Amino acid sequence: MKEVLFKFIFFTFLLSLGCFTKDVPPKSYDYVFNNYVPLNLSKNNLGVYYSFKNHESFFSTHNWISNNLYIGGYLGSNKNDKLLNSFNIGYKTNINFIKNCNVVYDFSLSRIKNFESIKNKWKKISIIFDFEIINLSYSYLTSKCTDEDIEAIVKGCINKNDYKNSYFLGFNLYKKINDALLIDFGFKKTKIDINPFLSLRYNL
Repeated sequence: MKEVLFKFIFFTFLLSLGCFTKDVPPKSYDYVFNNYVPLNLSKNNLGVYYSFKNHESFFSTHNWISNNLYIGGYLGSNKNDKLLNSFNIGYKTNINFIKNCNVVYDFSLSRIKNFESIKNKWKKISIIFDFEIINLSYSYLTSKCTDEDIEAIVKGCINKNDYKNSYFLGFNLYKKINDALLIDFGFKKTKIDINPFLSLRYNL
């Protein structure tokens, strides 16, 4: 009887640990977003990205180096004077199972750092469905757990060798003002909030 009771208590304890773990807070990856512009709209560009949710701005660039391959990145700072930066590389496939749609795979590394060390780093892989002036995307993120994550009982974080994961959905709408300027408006949807943004890009 005691053995059955002990197993029940132990099982209940393990179950409670799972119930009380927390999802990764979206605030920790607010600065991570897709940096992509279709080739038919711009081959090389420089721009400014503005997040309405965080009131943060970034300088960005996106450059096609072939008909299928591109590189890009962005740079900014937050309210705590920490440097935010990201580098991404992407590949446009020849998959066309959806009419008038290109399937794009995008990989990026985004970091928050100060002059002493890196404070936050996220790896992201995205699949982008590009309909030329509109695109839809799914992005999966992973990052190594920190001491703060372990103390906050973030899901998947038991020690510092563990990894936390999250995702977001994206929507982008592009509009050419003229041959030189391009507007990109959209939003990033996490599990708990929506982050709208606006980007203005200059074609090189």
